[in-house]
Amino acid sequence: MDSINALVHWSDEFSVGIPEVDEQHRGLFELVNRVYEAALHHASSAEVREIVDALEHYTVLHFADEERYMLHARYPDFPSHKTKHDDFVARVRIEKQRLQAGFPLELDIVNFLSDWLVSHIQRADRDFGEYERHLHEDVRGSRAGFFARFFGGTATQTQPAAPSKGFGGWLKRVFSAEPAPVPAPAPQTRAGASTAAAGPVTRPGGAHAQPQDGAMDLTRAVELLMRWKAQFRSAIEEGRDGELDPAVVGRSDMSALGIWLANDGRQRFVTHPAYEDVLMWNAELHRQATELVLMLRAGQRDKVLEHGLDGGPYALAGIKLRRDLTRLFTPH
Repeated sequence: MDSINALVHWSDEFSVGIPEVDEQHRGLFELVNRVYEAALHHASSAEVREIVDALEHYTVLHFADEERYMLHARYPDFPSHKTKHDDFVARVRIEKQRLQAGFPLELDIVNFLSDWLVSHIQRADRDFGEYERHLHEDVRGSRAGFFARFFGGTATQTQPAAPSKGFGGWLKRVFSAEPAPVPAPAPQTRAGASTAAAGPVTRPGGAHAQPQDGAMDLTRAVELLMRWKAQFRSAIEEGRDGELDPAVVGRSDMSALGIWLANDGRQRFVTHPAYEDVLMWNAELHRQATELVLMLRAGQRDKVLEHGLDGGPYALAGIKLRRDLTRLFTPH
């Protein structure tokens, strides 16, 4: 965005001393500026909703990264910091509801978002940055791993982590990529190709056998995704969530789809512009599934059943993954 029209300008005074966090904060500044520009120039309601949706999603991902590292670093002020994060996300979602109800985007809302962001970075995030600088070297050295998934893939034994393209590459994909139309299901030519089991979500091996690449098309890929999600849902709804191991559920490379993506899928699609997006959303789906399991263990079953499975970040990740699977199997 043209710096002349920017509402907030990034400078070194906002640095918290953690490069990965600073990079994501720059992204938040850019999104707030895009919201401001949309309000200033009376952008269409569809465009405004798209930008606010991106702001919400990016904020949720950034806060989750930041909070996980705070927990790892045993930050004593974590509860208060997380409350501030939750309040901000709630405010963004209220604005989304207003926009969906037909209300215009008001400049005072944009000013609130920018003022909150600047204040939060300069106070709360800087406090954490100062705390982090006094940690033992092995703790500080591990922080890169917590942010390596920043809008890219996750590293596994079979697939090295994709190089981060930073916020700019992600933003470009969000606002330039058009979802491709879903093609008609291709006829199955292999016996049993449409019925191979994806296996339990609670453990690897056995039923998680990698699908044959020759049988993999969009219909098959979506089927594997939906089967995993159905098994995850049934385990929760039937009260079998005690079988769900968060460490396993969170592994995007242990599902049938994830195994294929890391092996034959990588060989076939590594140069496709949608491949990294599919890896990202698959990893995010599993990360959000882990969050739901942890909520269940914390006694929040009603919240998971009422909102977690069909709304919020988990549902959004599944929707985005299906969209980008469609792009992946579309010639480019």
